[in-house]
Amino acid sequence: MQVEPCCQALLSQILPEVDKKCLGLTIEVGVGTFAFYFKLFEQLGFQAIAVEPLPTEQVRQLCSSGNISLIESCISDIDGLVDFYLGSYEGQRSLNLNSMRPDWWGSSSTAIQVPSMSLHSLLSTLETKQLTCLKIDVEGMEFSIIKQLPSLPENLLPQVLMFEYGGGSTRKRGQGGWSQEILDETMKSLDIICNLGYRQAIIVDSAANGKEQVIDLKAISLEPTVVFPPQSVYGNIITLRGAQYTEEKIAAVCQLYRA
Repeated sequence: MQVEPCCQALLSQILPEVDKKCLGLTIEVGVGTFAFYFKLFEQLGFQAIAVEPLPTEQVRQLCSSGNISLIESCISDIDGLVDFYLGSYEGQRSLNLNSMRPDWWGSSSTAIQVPSMSLHSLLSTLETKQLTCLKIDVEGMEFSIIKQLPSLPENLLPQVLMFEYGGGSTRKRGQGGWSQEILDETMKSLDIICNLGYRQAIIVDSAANGKEQVIDLKAISLEPTVVFPPQSVYGNIITLRGAQYTEEKIAAVCQLYRA
């Protein structure tokens, strides 16, 4: 499937339903060089925050031209300076694969130090009382953020949480973002989310000829072989807390991006 266009189309429908008055903040953690969900959030009428330790000039311009706050930092479970490994793909530098993980499939051995803050520190800085959407794409470090959710007050739990999984291989091959360690963290993330009241999950994967999955986190066994088909490559999981979006509406959106 066409992952990012599909997920953006889904959020365009879901966010106005879960927060009709656009009262909550929307945050994109790990902006990279394309898709730019923070712009979508702004276009939907939400106050948008972009978080990226090494923003491109394009990102800076997009934020400055709109009402978008740019925070130049990693988000993890660390407050302070961290090593940040520059991304590399087929011998070329790739900003979209930068990671705090030295063992990430897309990171190089070249590291620089950048600031990092915990999720609690980020939300304290923003002084928000409500979080509508938290979108996370941090190249193998998603669990370091998601594991902090249980310590947040209930009003700061995002109504919609989206995070990336996989990458660099398939679930069947078990390499890259499907290594046992990272896959275990992905499953722990789903378990944490489920226990916090997120019930519906929409999984959009990049595998060819794939189809979105809509699952009830409380009704299935949260095992890798149940959640992810063997051909899964990488994708996003969109989870909703205290809300449901009909499978008919989801299918109507996603059918345009099945390829």
